[in-house]
Amino acid sequence: MNRNSLIALISYLPFKALKLLTRIVPLSLTPALGRGLGRVIHGVAKKRRMVAMQNLKAAFGPKFDRKSRLKIIREVYENMGMNIIDIMALPRTKKEFFLERVQARGFQHLDSEMKKGKGAIVLTAHYGNWELGGQYLALRNYPMITLARPQKPMFINKEINKLREHYGIKVVGKGLQLREIIRQLGENRAIGILGDQSGRSGERMEFFGRPVFMAKGAFRIAAATGAPLIPTFMERKNRTFQFEMTMLQPLFCPKDDPESMKQAILCYRDILEEKISENPAQWNWINKRWKYTNELRVLILDDGRVGHLRQAEALAEEISGLKPAKIQKELVDFRSGFHRFVFTFLVEVFGQALLFNLNLLKLSLEPESFHALESAYADVIICTGASTRAPGIILAGENGARLISIMKPSPFSPSRFDLSIIPEHDKPPVSDRIVVTTGALNLITSDYLKEQGEKLCQHAHPREDATRIGLLLGGESAKFFLSEAAAKNLMRQIKTFLVKENAQALSTTSRRTSREIDNIVRLELGGSNICPFAVYPRERNFDFAVGGILAESDAVIVSGESVSMVSEAASSGAYTIVFLPERRNEDSKNKHDLFLENLSRKNIIRLCGIDDVGRELEDFKQKRHELRPLDDRSLVRERLKEFFNAG
Repeated sequence: MNRNSLIALISYLPFKALKLLTRIVPLSLTPALGRGLGRVIHGVAKKRRMVAMQNLKAAFGPKFDRKSRLKIIREVYENMGMNIIDIMALPRTKKEFFLERVQARGFQHLDSEMKKGKGAIVLTAHYGNWELGGQYLALRNYPMITLARPQKPMFINKEINKLREHYGIKVVGKGLQLREIIRQLGENRAIGILGDQSGRSGERMEFFGRPVFMAKGAFRIAAATGAPLIPTFMERKNRTFQFEMTMLQPLFCPKDDPESMKQAILCYRDILEEKISENPAQWNWINKRWKYTNELRVLILDDGRVGHLRQAEALAEEISGLKPAKIQKELVDFRSGFHRFVFTFLVEVFGQALLFNLNLLKLSLEPESFHALESAYADVIICTGASTRAPGIILAGENGARLISIMKPSPFSPSRFDLSIIPEHDKPPVSDRIVVTTGALNLITSDYLKEQGEKLCQHAHPREDATRIGLLLGGESAKFFLSEAAAKNLMRQIKTFLVKENAQALSTTSRRTSREIDNIVRLELGGSNICPFAVYPRERNFDFAVGGILAESDAVIVSGESVSMVSEAASSGAYTIVFLPERRNEDSKNKHDLFLENLSRKNIIRLCGIDDVGRELEDFKQKRHELRPLDDRSLVRERLKEFFNAG
């Protein structure tokens, strides 16, 4: 037995039982029967419920909270159930009963156009009970043809078509030849066509803010025949067998006028958006409405650490270079460290059982953070830093998104992520889901450096003929510190070189740098022509400081406690000298040491102690070593091409 035969067999008995119920249940109770059927379908259609949730988030964003979206989805399924029962009950539904329960508006538009003898295209949508719309027109003696896609299995398709034709509608398949459609319109018939379809081709435009290809078939027919397009909606009222059928002003597509056709499609798009927004529960959200969109929504989960955010932004830039993308950044803010620990533990232990339930996330996050994350729609989620990974797993399930982790995603296995970008010093396992980098991803590109350098030069005016030495000085960290004595030693070496070579310094410390160290830098470099640009972020900062220094420096001296800062310097193309501050303890080599030694071994940086910075500056001046820039982004870019093509 093949798959189609099996589906037909499984469908047969429920379909017949439902058909029997519609014959014996009083007509006054059929809406309740339909709502009950909808709730049953809602209960078992887990994947389709998630599609509907994702569609609502993509269309409306924060307009509806999760509770409101869940309510809309339940009503969508209830409306679907009532639509099924409405059609099945047609043979029992008297014409007078039907006509009395429909309030008609705008029929003068159809009457006026039908008098011209060119027929009309009734352009409807998966809204309300679109099936009954054609039935109502037939009851009012309009000669109706409906284009319909065949349903599976075939016996159900035959039964449905028989019901559709109960009041005299002629049902034809969507493969009907254009010549035959033209003939039917020439006989002054009305043809019902669903106009809210989207696919791989059509007129590209935004629908609820996301690019789609709107179907052009009905508009091409209108252009070929001169028939008007009349937007029509059969809206259910009060969740019962009561409707309002509205016909709007006709749209026209003059022959051989592509621009007019595009404007007509845009106009219908606007009408559709407005109608759906008025009553979203009446539209069929369960299909992948943006399946063929070429735009990605990228959500960055921010843990509040600047270095982590820059890595995520760099990855988002690479994604947007491959596909059009809208990038959103949201802070993951747990109520406490305890909440973060418990939440991460539960996601690790229970995994898939928690994927579609945001209640635990709501209890764990600050309200503002939860609301922002819960209402954000994403096709791709980027998480970097330990606190973002468990929320990323939950939100990826909620959105049907692809999940990318930057850095080793402990405590989770990389198999929980669609892609992980892990530096070599983290010793990642071999996997086709892992990209191994040398350093940390960063925002450094030629365009970025040019922009940042121009901003620096507008603020300061370094001499064009001078050798320029950049200084990126960090501060306290868990493993390293910089004493005042070491800082004085470092600055004396740098100043000696600057004076000897008539060079200039471009300098910035960090917020982690102590005030005492800031003062030492200011004492050695300030108040003279040797340092035209010096920034002390504890007092004042510039967003272009680091990028501008890297852009305008021939060589750059970096304190080695920050993987992100070293990676940025090494990626800039400047000759990079990295010194290690003093250690808090003399433990065996850790991952940080491995990272720096790996860059040094590959001739990407010059690694030295504080006492040797002056000698390294002399070697730079004498061109004794040739360094190559760090280029992890090219590696990541190539892997992303495979990643998105595979998806």
